[in-house]
Amino acid sequence: MPTIHLDDEDETTLDVGWLVRIIGLEKATELNGQVGSVKRFVIERQRYEVELLNTEDIKLIQARNLEQLPILEEVGIWCKLLEQSNGNASEPLVLRQLERLEEINMTVELLVQTKVGKAMNEFAKRVSNDKPTAANKARQLVAKWKVEYNRSKEDRKNQEKEAEKEAAAAEAKAKATVKVPPEERCLARDSSKGQCKNRRHQPKFLCGLHQRILDQNGQLEHGWISEKPEAKANPSGAARPSPKAAASASTAASVGAHGAHGVHGLRSDVAIRMHSNKSVTDVKPMESPEDAVKLVESMRSVPPEAISFRLGLLVALDTSPRHCMNSFVKNGGVEILSKWLRKSAEVRFACLMVLQKLPVTFADLQKADILATVQAIENQDQEEGHRTNAAALIERWKGAGFLEPPSKRRRVEPSTAPQAQQAPQAPQASQAWVTVVDEPVVAQPRTPPLETLPPARPEEIPDSLQALDPRIARVLMDRPGLHSFLQKHPDVLQNLNADSLSFLQRNLRNVQRTRQEAQETPEAAGVTVTVSGLAEKTTEQDVDQLVKDIQLEAMKVTLPRESRRKRSCGTAFVLLPSLQDAQKVVERLNGARLHQKDLTVELLEDRGTTMSTSGDPGDPGGVGRPRVKWKADSELWEVIVFSPEESVACLGQRINNRDFQPAAAVSSQPSSSQQIHHSRFQAARRAEEIMESEQVRKALAGAVEA
Repeated sequence: MPTIHLDDEDETTLDVGWLVRIIGLEKATELNGQVGSVKRFVIERQRYEVELLNTEDIKLIQARNLEQLPILEEVGIWCKLLEQSNGNASEPLVLRQLERLEEINMTVELLVQTKVGKAMNEFAKRVSNDKPTAANKARQLVAKWKVEYNRSKEDRKNQEKEAEKEAAAAEAKAKATVKVPPEERCLARDSSKGQCKNRRHQPKFLCGLHQRILDQNGQLEHGWISEKPEAKANPSGAARPSPKAAASASTAASVGAHGAHGVHGLRSDVAIRMHSNKSVTDVKPMESPEDAVKLVESMRSVPPEAISFRLGLLVALDTSPRHCMNSFVKNGGVEILSKWLRKSAEVRFACLMVLQKLPVTFADLQKADILATVQAIENQDQEEGHRTNAAALIERWKGAGFLEPPSKRRRVEPSTAPQAQQAPQAPQASQAWVTVVDEPVVAQPRTPPLETLPPARPEEIPDSLQALDPRIARVLMDRPGLHSFLQKHPDVLQNLNADSLSFLQRNLRNVQRTRQEAQETPEAAGVTVTVSGLAEKTTEQDVDQLVKDIQLEAMKVTLPRESRRKRSCGTAFVLLPSLQDAQKVVERLNGARLHQKDLTVELLEDRGTTMSTSGDPGDPGGVGRPRVKWKADSELWEVIVFSPEESVACLGQRINNRDFQPAAAVSSQPSSSQQIHHSRFQAARRAEEIMESEQVRKALAGAVEA
């Protein structure tokens, strides 16, 4: 159908089938903003006949009250119309609508955002029987769009390649014309024995040429700038270093893999970067002892595959001031280093270098169980640098007395030592010599014998300890922490013996081991946020991209699905590295829209910190509402002591009545009802044993006959 032109007063031209929006009506204001399709132009009335999309009503509208829709909005509406088309529209009108879509310049962005190709394919399948001409037209459009999409994609790739080539050429030209600053130059020597003039590739220390030489040959042709060039052959009269000086130099070179300053005389952090030969993430070193807690938490939460981040944390620890190291050791840093030594060979060199700077004690090494690990590396590791570093570390600990059992030494006064007659000598500074005699070590008990302990005064003993021996009461009074723990188990407190105490100790040890294993997992160090109200088509990648849009990185995104239909449940769990990141996610994403759905973002658990002072605690949607606080593991169980002769009914009655008298005393005077229950139980037990033995005898007899 040809284009319809209006009179000269209005130059607006609208074709049949175009989508327009009604604007500027003064009387029928309810029509303003509605979208319709142009049917025809009524010449007698000088108005367009427009069919409203929502109500399918026909309205006559002047051209000045119609505006053409933006391309993106128009294509989106066409997609919806194609999806809702049920075949009632006439084929000429459908063909005109398809021609309108063909007239629109479909860019790659339009095809991706509107997904008009998918809608067109489904439309062609639906009307292939009723309107074959329209179906063929739709297929032709889809084929045309595919060709244009692939061509645009190829053109974009070519443009990016050309831009990269131009950038590389410009960079090479800039390098050739601009002098490289000394601090950015390659650290290798060139053929003239001077420093290479090329720029090094950060964070590495070599240019591209010398890096390839190092990778292929394992060493540089002319060495590093920190190495002294090889001296020429000395003449016969030249001075030679003494054997003592040569031995000390050799010893210094063997300590710490290559001396106290690392490989080739460089600092230890530089040695770590050069040995790893990988990109190392820049991490800020500690500035105060309080920063040690954050560093330990980061080391505990980093995943095993993040080698560059682990190396960055070790370099940050290596470059931290010495007054922060003690706090790092106290917060469990040595245990993490021991774990990394065992499980990650990529960071083993860095761990051994850092351990030489830590102010550890024998108790710290025992708690981390790191001595056996370092000794195994010294004897079994395949890399020579690891073995050398481990040997140097063991020598350092051996010099501090960590590898020898402590011995009791007796001091002999100088007056008792025999003095030999000596010739008169020149006066020297007086020295007090002390003779030390080794004695065999005798194992001492952890606590003194009971008979040597002073008893507590009766008036000082509290009511909860009146039934105990005064000497035991004195020990518990001097240890309020132990007394408080035993008060949680009153039955054990009233029946103190070796078995009950060892049972408590074993349970506490298991609880501590479970807590340590839970803290070593990456999830234990993170904070989880729930994102609910998701659309059914939302995936984990969509939620992860939503977090990246606010410049944050999620450690893990989990979207549970139904086990049968694999449909999303509408709630995702996002694990973030810190509480600050979780607060930021809740603040910025709560109420956001994704796939036309309003999202609700909340913290899964409270880490002892209130999200915000605003908000009603009772409001289920409030951020500052009170959350569940779980008890400690040691408070989730209670030990009850009972006698083998005590019946189940008697034990249950004691537990209900909170009666924690000694079990023997309770069972010595049972009531008549308890005696009846106990006798019935014993009779039933004996009858069951007789029946079981009879069944076993019959089964054995049948097997023999067979």
